[in-house]
Amino acid sequence: MYGFKVTCGVLAMLYPVIAGYAAEPVSNAVQHVRFTILEQSAGKALITPPDPGTEGNKYGFEGGRVVKIGQTYHWITTEMVDAPRWVKTKIAYWTSSDRSRWTRVRTLYEGTGDFTGKDERSSVWGPQMVFNKALNRWELYYVIYRGKPNEGALFLSNYDGRIVRAFSTVSGMEGVGGPYQDIGVIMEPGKDSAPWEGIQGVDAFFPYQVGEKWYAFHNTGAHDKVTPEWAAWRLGLAESESNSLEGPWKRLWIRTPVPFDPKVGQENAIVTRLESGRYVVVFDAVGQPGNRCLGYAESDDGVNWAKASYLWPDLANNKWITEVCTPLGLINEGGGVFSLFYTNRSWIPGGWDSLAYLKLELHESE
Repeated sequence: MYGFKVTCGVLAMLYPVIAGYAAEPVSNAVQHVRFTILEQSAGKALITPPDPGTEGNKYGFEGGRVVKIGQTYHWITTEMVDAPRWVKTKIAYWTSSDRSRWTRVRTLYEGTGDFTGKDERSSVWGPQMVFNKALNRWELYYVIYRGKPNEGALFLSNYDGRIVRAFSTVSGMEGVGGPYQDIGVIMEPGKDSAPWEGIQGVDAFFPYQVGEKWYAFHNTGAHDKVTPEWAAWRLGLAESESNSLEGPWKRLWIRTPVPFDPKVGQENAIVTRLESGRYVVVFDAVGQPGNRCLGYAESDDGVNWAKASYLWPDLANNKWITEVCTPLGLINEGGGVFSLFYTNRSWIPGGWDSLAYLKLELHESE
């Protein structure tokens, strides 16, 4: 279905609405956006033991989002603090004024670490902060999981994921670091789940605004349904029926996931609107050879997305990175230059998942 672009009206004629769901997406193969790597963190991780703030963090970081306010970078992330790995977790807030030196400010949430499958807040994951202009307040969306030992091929360390919405108790842009107060679960597995969603439930959620409407990428890990393993992670699109972050949120693409690349898994999508008006999404490209790159795609309307492109950091000269994992969002530094932080993995005994950085140049055609 690559090679042409159709409007939502044409889509509606091509694909009938099924059980109340919107027509399926069509990939737009005309690409106008390209990024090149100008610079990357080299030699070592930006944060690594025994740096201040890493005390008590056994396995390191995974995911989240970095935003820049004034001259300060703000990062909310998951810390994998103890065993079982991926289960005993905290959501933490860090800041930096120069991209290199980071300060841990506070813990925002902590999972219980229960490993019996009984506790729905066994682990806390995937924090994404979004500024709600209507309320002049930051909101935080994060995942809560049940956890128990894996059963055969079933990955159960994080399963039955639900998305919690929270808002900062401090108004204005300065409230980005919270503290945050939970409002409630706004997306979960159940009768509204798409057939391609799996046992991990909803494992990520990022809302973004298009005109007066709000959309959100949601994610699943269908470890119980799909092989090879990379194919388990897929993205869907949801729409707020109230045209606000209040929701309720309705899954739009019920038959198929987002068609960025049918041979590469996608996870942890974060959307940025460029000055040209185009939208760019960055995501974890699961299953590219050696998991050594990050994915991105563009859209003119925020709904129909182009075929994926990839960023390949130089790992040959950075042996401390053995696996590229999760992008933390594009940051516009001005003059066509963007910062992109990402988390990475080191699969060695006692390996510690850390933070890395790319400086990108935007190339955009009409």
